[in-house]
Amino acid sequence: MKIAFVTSQMIVGGAETYIARKSDWLIKHGHEAIAISEGGCFVEKLPSSMKHVQLKNISCVPYLLSVKKLKALIKKLVTILHEERVDVIEAYDHYPIIYVFISYHLHKIPFFLNTLTEVTYDHNWLLCKITSIMNKQKAYYTLADGMNTYIEAQCGHSLTPEIIPIPFDVAIESNYTSTSNYILTVARFAPDKMYIKYLMEGFAAFISTHSEYSNLDLYIVGDGPLHSEVEDLADSINEKVHRQAVILKGTLVGEKLLELYKDCLLYVGVGTTLLMAASYSKPAVIGSVYKDLQPFAFGFFADGIDGNNICGYLNMYERRSSYGEILTRFFDSTDTQKEAYARTAYLLIERYYDLNMVMDKWTQIYSRHKCSKIMNGMLVYSHVWWLIVKGMCMVYPAYKKIKC
Repeated sequence: MKIAFVTSQMIVGGAETYIARKSDWLIKHGHEAIAISEGGCFVEKLPSSMKHVQLKNISCVPYLLSVKKLKALIKKLVTILHEERVDVIEAYDHYPIIYVFISYHLHKIPFFLNTLTEVTYDHNWLLCKITSIMNKQKAYYTLADGMNTYIEAQCGHSLTPEIIPIPFDVAIESNYTSTSNYILTVARFAPDKMYIKYLMEGFAAFISTHSEYSNLDLYIVGDGPLHSEVEDLADSINEKVHRQAVILKGTLVGEKLLELYKDCLLYVGVGTTLLMAASYSKPAVIGSVYKDLQPFAFGFFADGIDGNNICGYLNMYERRSSYGEILTRFFDSTDTQKEAYARTAYLLIERYYDLNMVMDKWTQIYSRHKCSKIMNGMLVYSHVWWLIVKGMCMVYPAYKKIKC
């Protein structure tokens, strides 16, 4: 089979790593994979035998394009899919799924929606509508029950996706050891990752009130649009504690990043980065991407919760604590308890996220969709929504006086 992964951009992030990992497995098991996106620095990190095709404007809001640009995008997308002889399309949330959906009556290739981040549903009524349609077609997938609960609230009704966890190549198990003295977090400096600010503040409070940990460091790996805001807070904290305690490491990939994971005392974060730390037998504290929940930590990964929860959700609200409190809890723990946090995290990765186990499920899903041929009722849905989006392109940019 040949699978097309259609996404917005190829930058350094969880979605891009997810696509690369799945593609690498598929290629090694006799399948083909192609990525279609607007491009980015992560393209070079894709498997060497995987083709990437750059598609201009696929990361844009559809109704902010001119009709001319919209038609050009759709024509190019359909041409790519046909020329590459794609069997199944895996499209991601935000805008790529919209373009794949409204062009289905032209390309007629089986496709499905795989939602990797629920916050893209905020104020995105078109994505909500398409998700509802895909749900009825049994072509809607996501990573966790908590994500779907959030999406249901945005869509205004219940949904029944198939929950497939992130596939993870489990590292060789190691005991919980560290020769360094730092806490690690890895995230893009964007609004949905601003748990970082509360982590920094909690860390500063902790080392200021626990003299025995006054030399503890916080390493933050990443970059993004809110870099200045993060940097200013780090400088302010370092000035107050009279040393460089919060250290911004910038963007790191490959072995340099893995070494930081392998040697940290404690990891704090969400999503795939949380799983990466757990795969190296590191205790991992769960943060949240939701603005109202970002001030809180939600306990330790695998500590008595559903293994699919890799982010703090509303249904975990009673588990919340400040970052200062969770750090105190961790460092007051015995060595045996710290090792238990690390051990249970590793075992959960092994049980729920094993790459081969998860990818076997995906292979079955691809085969099922490939055999579905023309999706029931979708030709009409696709054509109608193509006309609606094209009509919006005629009116909306002129009304708002903005174009993509």
